[in-house]
Amino acid sequence: MIDFLQKAWDLQQDMAAFREDIHAHPEIGNQERRTADKIRNALNALDIEVIPVLDTGTIGVLQGGEPGGAVAFRSDIDALPIQEETGLPYASCRPGLMHACGHDMHIASLLGAASILAAGRNRLKGRAFFIFQPDEEGDGGAQRILDTGVLDQLGVTAVYGAHVEPTLPVGTIGVRYGSFYANACVFDVVIKGRGCHAAEPEKGIDVVFAAAQMVESLKELNTDWIDGQRCVCSVGSFHAGTVRNILPEEAEFHGILRCTTKAMREDKMIKIRERLTAIADKNKVRAELTIRRGYPGIVNHDKDVRLVEKTAVGLLGKDHVIEEAAGTMTTEDFGFYLEKYQGAYYHVGISSPYPLHSPHMVPDEKALTYAAAVHAAVMEAALEGDNQ
Repeated sequence: MIDFLQKAWDLQQDMAAFREDIHAHPEIGNQERRTADKIRNALNALDIEVIPVLDTGTIGVLQGGEPGGAVAFRSDIDALPIQEETGLPYASCRPGLMHACGHDMHIASLLGAASILAAGRNRLKGRAFFIFQPDEEGDGGAQRILDTGVLDQLGVTAVYGAHVEPTLPVGTIGVRYGSFYANACVFDVVIKGRGCHAAEPEKGIDVVFAAAQMVESLKELNTDWIDGQRCVCSVGSFHAGTVRNILPEEAEFHGILRCTTKAMREDKMIKIRERLTAIADKNKVRAELTIRRGYPGIVNHDKDVRLVEKTAVGLLGKDHVIEEAAGTMTTEDFGFYLEKYQGAYYHVGISSPYPLHSPHMVPDEKALTYAAAVHAAVMEAALEGDNQ
């Protein structure tokens, strides 16, 4: 049996060096050309077949020496439009771009897992696929990869993935059964009225006052965790007027809706429209709402979570595998894979005092070792049919 953890420790320095190079040269979604070249060169060096997908995506194909399943593991590869403030010697050399969400860690650890499995390919049962997906942070590269049909053509039956988690200690894996990441909506609201001097409000129609009521009303849609379900409706951008003594003719605000179930999302979308319409009518303004469904959220398949949990406990010990009590209201396009294929998503602890998307976020690189070992072991277990 492969000692996955020892093999991963042997690769630690190489993974860290690769990750630091990617970190220093971040690329935004659908523009990850240097990143893709680095990934493809690394796969070629492992004698893993490379299949380009979309403009900057890559699928590595490792053929095992024995019959078995067809299992994929996905890493996202894009960076964020954030100005880095870590002061690291390998900090981003590209102003306004940073790997602040750990995708550089995801890339390096999945390549580490690929290296471990490639070294034992003769005993590997079936085919292992390594998906390096562009544009998770943007419009969702996951759905576009699915739309190509390449995974169906390759015969993939299950897809796994993982995300670094700053709040978990290094050496810890977090698992979650059922709903894990929230689904998403984005909305834009434009309110139109009649401008006037602020000292004579009776001569106009106050869009700022109406918009403020709308924002307050939408906040009331928020719910706490009840039976594993929650809703968050937040307005992050509000614009109106240019000077203090003029009531403007127009105001606008923009926000997000996050829910743990699709049924809740549909219900809250209706309520958003109803509340905005009622407040607009009361204030005699015109409200134009644009609302769009986003990522579907992540709902894990129980048997695949059991596989991850069992595998991680075998590698790291029971004390280093945590069943997370609640999901997260952040979102992730990995959910598109799980709508079509069985699989599971889990967390890898990185012990960072700063959250994801922070310009100060620095992961502990020792997490690469644990991630690579668990990823490789999960893929091997899935290929052997341990999730059936």
